[in-house]
Amino acid sequence: MNPKDLGKAMKKLRAERPQKVVAARANISPSNWSLYENGKRPPNLRTFARIAQGLGVTVEVLEEECQRARKERLLSEQAFARMTEATSEPDKDPMLRALDEHLQGLAYHLRMALLTVGYAPKPPRTDGR
Repeated sequence: MNPKDLGKAMKKLRAERPQKVVAARANISPSNWSLYENGKRPPNLRTFARIAQGLGVTVEVLEEECQRARKERLLSEQAFARMTEATSEPDKDPMLRALDEHLQGLAYHLRMALLTVGYAPKPPRTDGR
């Protein structure tokens, strides 16, 4: 189980109750509860059961909520991958291809104009400033 999925499930099941209250109910320190809820630390099985107890749900309900969070995360990651794939390949979209070619042309002409007026990039400084 991904700790971030558990954290999202914990936040949803905790609702408006303060972390301090549910952590005390689970006999877990508030700092450790925060680590679990923020997806920074995976709990062992015994602690997972105590988290469920603190939230006032069964282990099965907490597991189901973790699975829902996992599905949401995976769908979001897939959507992001599709979006970045589409935007990183301008050849697939004629408008993106045209824009990419136009920007490359502008960059070329700007470099040529700068060279024509005698602009040469300065070498990097070596004195640390």
